[in-house]
Amino acid sequence: MQAKSILHPTDFSPVSQSAFQFACTLAKARDYQLIVLHVQNIGDTIMGEFGMVQPAPTETAQARHRLDTVEPPPPMRIERLLNRGDPAQQILAVARSTPCDLIVMGTRGHSALHDPLLGSVAAEVVRHAPCPVLTLTPQRGGSV
Repeated sequence: MQAKSILHPTDFSPVSQSAFQFACTLAKARDYQLIVLHVQNIGDTIMGEFGMVQPAPTETAQARHRLDTVEPPPPMRIERLLNRGDPAQQILAVARSTPCDLIVMGTRGHSALHDPLLGSVAAEVVRHAPCPVLTLTPQRGGSV
């Protein structure tokens, strides 16, 4: 029997922090493993004379440090992943390869009008995820 798991993608924003707390509550209540994923967006890289300029080692080290400091309340099983690439595609790839039972992620809460025009990581994940996706948006006061 395969272990049950919840995937929590994070960009370390306050909305992601709130979603992380909710994911922890769900994982702990069901004795699921929590997979915390941060994706360094290669879309933010620049093209140099000889191709794509990779994120500086310090940026990767900083992301790894932030990911390593994400701590759920004990006792919980947690796995931390740091991937590079398109965030939505990396989230979907991890969701398929794990396979996870649920994705819990924060979203900025833009209207549906923004999704087709600007794109949204959460909208892309919801459309193509191999499992249910729970998205949490900030309330007007700023909390989730």
